[in-house]
Amino acid sequence: GADGPAAFDARASIEQKSWFAARTVGSGAKFTSHGHGAFWRAAAADPVIAAMLRAAMLTIEGTPAAFSFDLDVGDLKYAIANSYDPAYAKHSPGKLLYYRNLVEALARGVARVDWGAGDSGYKQVIGADKGPAIRDWLLLRPGLPAFAGRLAGGFWKRSGQPH
Repeated sequence: GADGPAAFDARASIEQKSWFAARTVGSGAKFTSHGHGAFWRAAAADPVIAAMLRAAMLTIEGTPAAFSFDLDVGDLKYAIANSYDPAYAKHSPGKLLYYRNLVEALARGVARVDWGAGDSGYKQVIGADKGPAIRDWLLLRPGLPAFAGRLAGGFWKRSGQPH
């Protein structure tokens, strides 16, 4: 399970201190009120989904230092979110916690982990293999919507953004 409201609050507090909050607007955070916190709290309230959720918290002298939050579906673990408080970064609490989770998951019969897209380096260190590229496609109706899409595509290319 994902534990109760206090555990969600602790995960949100770590996210608010993390590199993620420092380098982004935070709207992609999983547990904060300005991120997806309400979604995950509602998901955890569903007994069927709650039975598939796995959450772990590493604390140091009672202070939350790192968390992981996963969804287990059969022998597949989806790594939804993990983060750490940068005050403890030199001790790699996130990696330490996730190594422990992987050992525990193997003992329960989990055979695969889907880490999602992107890697700042820690996924390969833990043993992840690079997966297929993700492509976003925007399909528009013929006529005016398609014409507007082609115009927007030209602006996108000139903006210097990667393809």
